[in-house]
Amino acid sequence: MAENRDFHSIFNDTFSQRDRFIRFALCYVINKEIAEDIVMDSFMYFWENRDKIETEKNLGAYILIIIKHKCLDYLKQQKIHKEVQNNIYTDSLWDLNMSISTLEAFDPYKVFSPDYQEMVQAAFSKLPEKTKKIFMLSRIENLSYEEIAQKSGLSVKSIEYHISKALKILRKELKEFFPTIFLFL
Repeated sequence: MAENRDFHSIFNDTFSQRDRFIRFALCYVINKEIAEDIVMDSFMYFWENRDKIETEKNLGAYILIIIKHKCLDYLKQQKIHKEVQNNIYTDSLWDLNMSISTLEAFDPYKVFSPDYQEMVQAAFSKLPEKTKKIFMLSRIENLSYEEIAQKSGLSVKSIEYHISKALKILRKELKEFFPTIFLFL
C-alpha cells in the first residue's frame, strides 16, 4: 500500500510538470494544441499501461520517451502529408504548364481549315457507334449520365465507361487539338 501511495505521488509530481513536457513537444511539432494532445496522450498511455511498464521510478524519463515516439509518429505523418501535397502540386503545375504551352502553340486558323475538320471527322469515325451516340448526348445535348442511362437503358457505370472511352480515343487522335473539338460539336 505504501508503494502504491509512493507511485501515485511520483505520478502526480510528474504530471504537475506537464508544461515542461509540452514545451519539449512544442519544439518539434510547432503547434501548441498538438503538443498538449501528445503530452496528455502520453500520460494517458502510461497510466493505462502502468501495470505492464517498469519505470524504475524514473517516470519523467519514461514519459519523455513516450512523448518522443508520439512526436516522431506525428512528424512522420506530416512528412507523408507534405510529400503527397507536393506530388499533387507538381502534377497540377505540370498540367498548367501543358495547358499554357498548348494554348501558346494553338493556331486558330488551323481549326477552321478543311484538314482540321477532316481530322476531327476521322477521330469521331474511330468511335464505336454506341460510344459516339452517348458522347454526343453528353456533350451536345448536355444530358447528365443519369439522363443518358435512362434514355439508353444502360447503367450509369456503362455511361461513364463510354464517355471515358470516347475521351481517351479523341485525346489520342487529336492530341493538342482535343480542346477545340467542342467548337465543332
